[in-house]
Amino acid sequence: MNSAWIMLTIAGLLEVGWAVGLKYTDGFNFRGRPLACTLTLLAMVASMYLLAMAIRTIPIGTGYAIWTGIGAIGAAILGMVLFREPATAARIGCVLLIVAGIIGLKLTSSAAAAAAAPATLPGDNVVRFYVGSNDGVGRGTLDLDSGKLGDVVSVAASKGASFIALHPTLPMLFAVAETSKGSVRAFRIGDDGGLKLVNEVSSAGDGPCHVTLSSDGALAFVANYGSGSIAALPVTADGALGEAVFTDQHTGKSINEKRQSNPRAHCCVPDPAGRYVVSADLGTDALVTYRIDQANVSRVGTTKVTPGAGPRIITFSRDGKFAYVVTELMNTLDTFRRDVADGQLTLVDSTSTLPESFEGESFAAEIALHPTGRFLYASNRGHDSIAMFAVDPDSGRVTAIGHVSSGGKGPRHFAIEPGGRFMIVANTKSDTLNAFAIDPASGLLVATGATVSVKSPACVAFRFRK
Repeated sequence: MNSAWIMLTIAGLLEVGWAVGLKYTDGFNFRGRPLACTLTLLAMVASMYLLAMAIRTIPIGTGYAIWTGIGAIGAAILGMVLFREPATAARIGCVLLIVAGIIGLKLTSSAAAAAAAPATLPGDNVVRFYVGSNDGVGRGTLDLDSGKLGDVVSVAASKGASFIALHPTLPMLFAVAETSKGSVRAFRIGDDGGLKLVNEVSSAGDGPCHVTLSSDGALAFVANYGSGSIAALPVTADGALGEAVFTDQHTGKSINEKRQSNPRAHCCVPDPAGRYVVSADLGTDALVTYRIDQANVSRVGTTKVTPGAGPRIITFSRDGKFAYVVTELMNTLDTFRRDVADGQLTLVDSTSTLPESFEGESFAAEIALHPTGRFLYASNRGHDSIAMFAVDPDSGRVTAIGHVSSGGKGPRHFAIEPGGRFMIVANTKSDTLNAFAIDPASGLLVATGATVSVKSPACVAFRFRK
């Protein structure tokens, strides 16, 4: 249950409480029952305050509007039942309850209408972002002057949209459908930030969990976690997806019987030059490298990681000379030196994503390099933190510089806005997005206090207003 539901529930209970209080105090007879009158008045104020706060935190208002309206009207009906005698105080109490119900319906209906309407951006220094979840795709805004987050509103009902990616040049968004018979959907982004489905094609595998675009946007690469395979899908000039032109089925297993009895392709990420793409396979403890030659893709090599590590996500240094891999099962950040000519990977170092003092269960999830290339970040689900690292550009080695609470539970994903000033963390288990400011000198994260409610956010992707 998220904070809005809790506040609405408490507000409803308080409404019943002060309705009973009005009857018990004989219409605010302060001389006869001063304490009861005071408590009743406080309950009235508290219920109205919680109702207002709940409405403010609701990102998508339709369902809440129905529940809040019914709750307020229900309280009014209860008041009428309680105040059958024609006392003036009783009539006033009923009127107040009915007015509260009308106001609640009006405000929540306005919230629902605002959620359905196109977003308006207050100024030029605002970045738009999208959020993927199992329920679909949402849209929000981040004000780069204040660090405030705008409410996230639904823009596409797309089941299983656990990962999304934006086209490098076209106004297109691509979302996986992480289902048994997987697919990838292409959406066109409107001027108002809304999404319109263009088409949907098979991911050529089961349970796709990751999609990325080649540097020129001509190919979309998808990792099928369920079947342990990857596929390359062509992208047409207008942004539509074509059927897979390349597929590769991974084989093998590793030492963790619970998580590694089958291949589990978890990502497929192109290098900065657009010549190679690397897939991290959590189930086989392997990094599989493919060569890209225009629309042709071919497998060229495999690099094994520590048995039982479970590689999840990979990213590259800006010059492509180093690759960084976060392992989900061993919670490490592995650094690889990379031959940019043939794509070969050589392990340089391995660093824990967790503090030495931590002894609980945790699973590393996401990794991202700061736009300057000087800092690297990884998320920990269980420790519920973002690990921060400084990067030596010459050796590629990383040095841990600290950890910061993710602001919620289960930080499955995070994204850094293109200017490098802020990060938004998707705390899946606590249903929140949390914003952090990034210190440009040290790379340290500082929580801004800005947060919005989103049901089970799984992925964040940024797009500037253009």
